[in-house]
Amino acid sequence: MFRFLSLAALAACVTQRTLVKLDDDVAEGNGEVPAAAELAERVDTAEPSDSDAPAPPPADTAPPSDTGTPLAPSDTGVADTGTCGPTDWSLASFAFPADALSCNGPQLVRYDNAAGLWVGVVGCADGFLRLYLAPTSTGPFVQATDLAGHGQDHCELVVPGWTLTNEDDITSGGCTSCATSYNLPIEGVPTYARGFLGQPWTYYPTSGSWSWQTSRLFCGDVPAACGP
Repeated sequence: MFRFLSLAALAACVTQRTLVKLDDDVAEGNGEVPAAAELAERVDTAEPSDSDAPAPPPADTAPPSDTGTPLAPSDTGVADTGTCGPTDWSLASFAFPADALSCNGPQLVRYDNAAGLWVGVVGCADGFLRLYLAPTSTGPFVQATDLAGHGQDHCELVVPGWTLTNEDDITSGGCTSCATSYNLPIEGVPTYARGFLGQPWTYYPTSGSWSWQTSRLFCGDVPAACGP
């Protein structure tokens, strides 16, 4: 097994061997004792051992894994001030009536001043969402339906300032990525309904046939809970 000497040890060893060699040279009459400067030069030119080399820097470590992206501020921007209120989206589980377009993703609620109602959204696996309305934050939440379409104007409840120029075209307000799914009539159940953008919502204890329709929506801006 090989051993590596420190620079100090090596210097001492070289010096010792030099002195021994000098003693032999003197004893044998082969020369004179060199000057101190020459001895120092011999020691200084000794090769350092590997153990004297600086330790290599530690290998780069992988960055910590992403433990979760913080929730983005809500659409109202209130989260930027560090204050969240009832008109901001908040995570909350709520019961809602099941139908053919029901989803089971994240749930958020907020109070909408213009509607005078609580809005509940449920995320869908395809990136769309379902909308529900309720008189209180705890419900009961029921489907929001459209009497003159299948929910094209309902994105107003999700994106402040959202608008339409054609009630039958969800992209007509400038949101080219906005979309609806197929229309689903909601019949014989409680619902909040209206026909056009800006109209008040009316509660119907029992919806009629065909004209009360809904769909999954993509409003261009995905709701996010208020908070850091």
